[in-house]
Amino acid sequence: MPAALDEPWHDMHFRDAFLGCAVPVLTLSGFNMTRHKSWVIGILLCPLAGALACSGTEPGDGLVPLPELVYTELDIAGDLWSIRGYTEGEGSREIAPGPSGVPRPVHDFLIVRPTTGELLYVSGLPDNPDITGYVLLNPATGTFSRPDIPGSVQDWSPAGDLLTTYFGGIHMVVTVEGATRATVCEPSGYTCGAPHWAPDGNAILVHRRPPGGQADLWRVPLDGSPPINLTQTPDASEIGPSYSPDGRLIAYERQPNWELVVAQADGSEPRPLIAPVGLGNFPWSPDGLSIAVDASVGGQSGLVVVPTEGDPRVITPPGETLVIVSEIAWAPDGRRLAYGAFHGAASDLTGVFLINVDGSGWRQVSTPGNQASLGTWMPDLP
Repeated sequence: MPAALDEPWHDMHFRDAFLGCAVPVLTLSGFNMTRHKSWVIGILLCPLAGALACSGTEPGDGLVPLPELVYTELDIAGDLWSIRGYTEGEGSREIAPGPSGVPRPVHDFLIVRPTTGELLYVSGLPDNPDITGYVLLNPATGTFSRPDIPGSVQDWSPAGDLLTTYFGGIHMVVTVEGATRATVCEPSGYTCGAPHWAPDGNAILVHRRPPGGQADLWRVPLDGSPPINLTQTPDASEIGPSYSPDGRLIAYERQPNWELVVAQADGSEPRPLIAPVGLGNFPWSPDGLSIAVDASVGGQSGLVVVPTEGDPRVITPPGETLVIVSEIAWAPDGRRLAYGAFHGAASDLTGVFLINVDGSGWRQVSTPGNQASLGTWMPDLP
């Protein structure tokens, strides 16, 4: 396992975001030299001497049913990225560029707006594909815009009106239009991880590591009140925090023992659930009763469902290896999980897989032989 989570150790977008630096960024003021495998790409913000129209639409035949799950996929033979959507019983289909020819993604970054199901990703400019910017796509209509968002985007707020983003060591909260609403973490002696939103959207949870010191978890209110150190443990580091759906509990990884820990939202009453666990996002089940992690139980490693009260269990097939920083996502119904795993022990290609929470129904969603990642469930919309 890597020595420290916030060292520059990256593989795919979530790995970068978890470390506090999502997709690589090029701005008019300088470079963020985050490495992103062999597809290192700079993001140039939307307005560039009139070179880019910041919105657009493509012809379509009306509304298209939304898929249940979306993910990015790289066609290895053609070296082309696409966004695909999967629906149980129907399989997968290409969304971008898709039949309407909307902008093609240029790497694996993809997040879903929780209130609308819009897809935020990165694509080349129409007149200069080597320069890239964000695209916000409505997959039901094929309409899209090119929002001017600064830095490397990490995640949407629960209300879908704000984003966490990162640039030059500064973690910010910004609007979709690019206005800065708050600064979550500045490079004033600290290295920070990716923030996690409180369910009510009023605060950010983030780990901060001082030079040569241990990382603590901090709650950063967005009303301007001072940040609060929730852990204050000089002999341990707490990283990778996530809130339970009701906001009463937090889950995180505690080093050096690589323990998955659950505590009250104020950091009190911490108790380890399982160890060791791999790096990941530690997602909670929709009912808040379990957490999904990359771990081992009884000598078998894989995707483990860890109840807050009860025994953990591996649900994936023996011998399957999850991606280095786990990409795990619960379906809104709580009955299935999507995750990223390697195609085989000797493969460096990863795919997107689904499995029922009881371990049945294992299936690969992405195309075998292609590189795929970031399986994200679409929200339940009215």
